[in-house]
Amino acid sequence: MQAMNSLHASSQLTAQPAPALSPDKLGFAPDATWMWSTFVDESSTAIFLISREGVVEYANLPARTLLSGQPAGNVAGRSLAELLGAEHASERLQHIANVLDSNRVVAMEDMLRGKRLQCVLRPCPPIRGERPTKVIAVAHLSALYAGTQNGYPTVRTRTTDGGRLKDLTAKELEILRLIGTGMSTQEIADALGRSVKTVEWHRVSLGEKLGVDNRVLLARIAIAAGLVSLEDTDTANSPRFDAGVAAAAPANTSSTTSATTSSTTSANAPVRAKRPAR
Repeated sequence: MQAMNSLHASSQLTAQPAPALSPDKLGFAPDATWMWSTFVDESSTAIFLISREGVVEYANLPARTLLSGQPAGNVAGRSLAELLGAEHASERLQHIANVLDSNRVVAMEDMLRGKRLQCVLRPCPPIRGERPTKVIAVAHLSALYAGTQNGYPTVRTRTTDGGRLKDLTAKELEILRLIGTGMSTQEIADALGRSVKTVEWHRVSLGEKLGVDNRVLLARIAIAAGLVSLEDTDTANSPRFDAGVAAAAPANTSSTTSATTSSTTSANAPVRAKRPAR
């Protein structure tokens, strides 16, 4: 439970982890069951327990969705190789082994299913034995976690999984990024020196490729992918962003969200409208 004590204690990369307090000093029973339920089961952040061999032994709801690519998919007892593919699993198992062998916390920069993550890997103290054999992973969206790593050493994965983003053109990625900042269609057209109709055409194409039906969801995908940070967004006008939902929801989600944008009155209109003429 130490990982839950102070994940955002400081905005400085060089900050040191806050000292852990034992339950008895805080004035409640040392039984960790209720703490696990409160901080793990009910968390909107993806949290999962994985063995040295790469078998997922536990995953909360956001983690099940993240690892399986399906809402609340079944991942318990499955290997990373089965869930992510052999190449992706192999590199991540190396980082897990390093954490267990060194018995220290590491923040792993990762890209999984189109979401850029800061995944904190922490060795779990064993009940028996001299060395830890499992790690607990806490996967934050990088857009929300950047600058608050609590001073943990950071490693970056070489293999990445862009999900549906890998099917986008460079121009579509640029427009997706600008949508993520909260810019309206007119503002994007002005910034790129293109017509509004051309930008709308690209927006329709983005919706079809990413499986979403409005620009609010496009903006959430852009933030989750790390194309923009929250500092880049117009906080007064950009879409309200639910970190937990975005971390958990697959790229093809069709769920709706309560949000407002600086766009024109068609900002929340379905993306799958008739393509405008170029």
